[in-house]
Amino acid sequence: ELLKGVHYLLKAFKELNLQDAELILVGNLLPEVQHILNDYQGSYKHLGPKTKDELKEIYQQADVLVLPSIQEAFGLVLLEAMASGLPVIATDQTGGVDFIKDYYNGFLVPIRSIKGLKEKIAFLYKNRQESHEMGLNARAFVEKHYNKELYGFRLKENLKAIIP
Repeated sequence: ELLKGVHYLLKAFKELNLQDAELILVGNLLPEVQHILNDYQGSYKHLGPKTKDELKEIYQQADVLVLPSIQEAFGLVLLEAMASGLPVIATDQTGGVDFIKDYYNGFLVPIRSIKGLKEKIAFLYKNRQESHEMGLNARAFVEKHYNKELYGFRLKENLKAIIP
């Protein structure tokens, strides 16, 4: 859908014209974006909706996850990708402001910023070692802050606070 901001990513990626780079789009396509996708035929591959297991395989083959959403309550896909060892690039409207740290585990860019997307994608493309380290940091961050034990503890504490 248009709120996912895919049209900004498509434009940024096409303008970068990176050798041996592939843009993979995953998820449903709403009719409202079909005319935009037609303008970028040949510059991306669309895989359609995928199961959690299929997503894991996609993450393992990827170098970065980009979530260019204009408005998103919380981009869980960011944490999933980070748990898979990927650095992430997301807009500041995805919930990522709470856990994405520039040059540590990913990048935040303003919404609708083709320039910002291009800069961060290009950085990761040109700086493979830094990209790899950011992916390791992303995984370590998720393991530390979003594990089952910590989730259980937080749930228990929140329940205690609302149920006498």
